[in-house]
Amino acid sequence: MLLLSYKVVPPQFVITTNYPIMPTSIQQVIDNHNTQMAAAMEQAMQEQLRDFKKQLIETLAEKYEFDVDDAMELFPDSVVPVFTSKKLNKKDKKKVKKTKDPNAPKRATTAYFFFMKNKRAEVTAEFPDLKTTEITSKLGAMWQLIKDSPEAVPYNDLNYTDKTRYESEMLLYSSTSSPSSSD
Repeated sequence: MLLLSYKVVPPQFVITTNYPIMPTSIQQVIDNHNTQMAAAMEQAMQEQLRDFKKQLIETLAEKYEFDVDDAMELFPDSVVPVFTSKKLNKKDKKKVKKTKDPNAPKRATTAYFFFMKNKRAEVTAEFPDLKTTEITSKLGAMWQLIKDSPEAVPYNDLNYTDKTRYESEMLLYSSTSSPSSSD
């Protein structure tokens, strides 16, 4: 008896130029799709910006009576005015510093500052190794403990006296400075 043996051979894949090259991974498919989507979104945004620019220039041309076509030529597509409702950060703002009048009266000192002025020497003597900020925080904690108690009455009285001083000086200052400010 004759036995025939055979071997199963997997089919060979032949890549020819007639077939498109397949991506090697799913990530390539996703990247390709994302790139196409990003390009489409960018194009749509550019069209929206162009329309917005045209509407803005037309509105301004109507208000200020100038030619729309001339204005459109002045601003290429890359230049689009943008308005934002975003609040500026402190870094973005340029503060205009008020000029302080050297003749203006000093503001009234608070009871807390009178307390700090009185007790700072005691605390620094008791804790000589503390930093200034640590001393201030310790004084603040001490004030929180006594601010509603009778111990705070002398400091509140000093505050009241200084407040009346400030108000009277301010009345005198405003009465003398108001005629010169109307010049």
